Amino acid sequence: MLALLALLTTLTGAACGGEDGSGLNQGDGTSGLDVVSDTSSAEDTGAEADSLVADTAETPDTAVGQDTTAPSDTAEPSDTAEPGDTAEPGDTAEPSDTAEPSDSVEPSDSVEPSDTTSPSDTVEPSDTTPPADTTGPTDTSEPPDTGGCPLYHRLCDGVCVNTNADPDNCGECGHTCDAGQACSAGGCSSTCLGNLVACDGTCVDTRTHPDYCGDCFTKCPEGQGCADSHCVPSVTVGDPPADCAEFGPLVVDLDGEETCLDVTAETNFTWALCSCDGIDLSNEVLTDAYDSRFGPYVPGGLGGGVGTGGAFDASNKLTINGTFWAAAEMSLSNDVVVAGELRAGAGLFAALLDVALDAWVGGNVSTGSTITIDGTLHVPSTATITGNVIAGATVQEPVSVGQPCRCAPEQLVPVADLVSHFAADNDNAYVGLDPGVLNWPGAAVHLTLPCGTYYLDNIASSHAITIVATGRTALFVGGDIAGSGNIQIVPSPEAELDVFVAGTLDTSSKLTLGSPNFPALLRIYFGTDQQISVSNSVEIGGFLWAGYGSFRASNKIEIFGGIFTGAFDASNKIDIHYDRAILDVGVECEPPEGTGCDSCEDCGNQACVDGECGACVTTDDCCAPLLCIEGQCLSLGIGTD
Repeated sequence: MLALLALLTTLTGAACGGEDGSGLNQGDGTSGLDVVSDTSSAEDTGAEADSLVADTAETPDTAVGQDTTAPSDTAEPSDTAEPGDTAEPGDTAEPSDTAEPSDSVEPSDSVEPSDTTSPSDTVEPSDTTPPADTTGPTDTSEPPDTGGCPLYHRLCDGVCVNTNADPDNCGECGHTCDAGQACSAGGCSSTCLGNLVACDGTCVDTRTHPDYCGDCFTKCPEGQGCADSHCVPSVTVGDPPADCAEFGPLVVDLDGEETCLDVTAETNFTWALCSCDGIDLSNEVLTDAYDSRFGPYVPGGLGGGVGTGGAFDASNKLTINGTFWAAAEMSLSNDVVVAGELRAGAGLFAALLDVALDAWVGGNVSTGSTITIDGTLHVPSTATITGNVIAGATVQEPVSVGQPCRCAPEQLVPVADLVSHFAADNDNAYVGLDPGVLNWPGAAVHLTLPCGTYYLDNIASSHAITIVATGRTALFVGGDIAGSGNIQIVPSPEAELDVFVAGTLDTSSKLTLGSPNFPALLRIYFGTDQQISVSNSVEIGGFLWAGYGSFRASNKIEIFGGIFTGAFDASNKIDIHYDRAILDVGVECEPPEGTGCDSCEDCGNQACVDGECGACVTTDDCCAPLLCIEGQCLSLGIGTD
């Protein structure tokens, strides 16, 4: 079986510039640990599976020419822990949520994520309503031919071009946006998504971009970067250990078994929300999906599944545009809509439930109102069905519902071990990076990281910190992400950033992770076995992993990407817009058909049949919650929208 994630070492000379005394491992086998950059040309990422994608390239709202970054749905919250605050009518945070130490937030930093798409919400027009004037390629039945270029890029006249953002090649080579439009996630539009702002025909984050710092007209001088919309001193970093334009994915080799960080991401993040031990919700939750390679987020896309290896308990409304899976009992005491399958391992109680596909329940089924299952209800012969349960058909048969997430001890990402290894074996010396540079600095600071592997003692400050990756980069943090200053960690559209944090997340100010235009480019892994508590504003445009501990949210959160955690608890509204692009980030590393395997994870989420990677026959051959469609394991929403 391929290693889930072996201890990484530094990049080899073939990938990183050779024998220069920088401490780069040359891959001679003496350590048993090699990280290489696969610089071979990628296969055409227009895999047959992607040819079924049916997303459209419509774009939500942020007006072109705005020089401010906060749309109307990111107003400062009134449910922070300041005495005397009056909660907004839509806020339902429990009183205990405002008493945590991390709630002592500066009011100016408390920017709420938008709560956009729950059916019961009265949504402001500027929330996530797609504009009518989005133009650009809308036929997404055929995937883009990347020509061996990175994610979100295509080969145009022999050069890899970022068609996600280039107004002269927006969505495809040669497609030019009109005057007054910007290229927003591969579509020409008069608006940008989330807090991005249209500057010179492209959508940028003016909080972090050194050429558009605070507005479209402020370029930071040499030696400075942009942190929290202000030009601040930039950490001096030397040339990278490789030509980042030719730098391939980080490939891990341990005792002859290989994997890469991209495959680790695509096999761990198959759900919008997945929890090993249980999910407890006391406020509204919405999940849906989109594919950021084919345009910006549009509400209601299929594929945003929710799964847990424990019990699922919800006392408020749920809208799940994907598979809904709980290995133990499922208790739903409010209105629930499921656009995919439902699987409950130890019985189901629902007040009002509507399931679009089949349902498997390993125990009794009961309702206080009505359960409607458009497909077939599968239950054991010993189960009782109580109340008004309507199904297309009912089949009595043994029902087994297992763990949906990668939660076995050998499957968990060894975050602490990785960080420990890279504390001593990294590219810091090559670029002149002090590992203590972000350990409570005395002022705001900006750090740009090129391709390579890097180590920091902490990311902690009472001042603003911005970290921007510009290549395929892995960052290892020995301590925590903490402090009272605004922290922003983002990859550029040309980069991929994997962050491994041995500790936890403990911030009392605003945290920005990634971008809603390309969430698949940022993956952040926490090694703590403690609770990660989010009680203040957080913007997530990426994927967050906390498999050893738990995640608790007492403030509203909107996530573009996904979450994997040991346990999940939310007392405020959560919207998760799953980015299906994560399922293909490992295309350059995926094993070909015929490769030996023990499970679908060994095949990059594709089927392992009779010990070899190959075509799936049934959905049971696929990694949950993927479906078997014409021999390929695909997300709900690919070929089904």
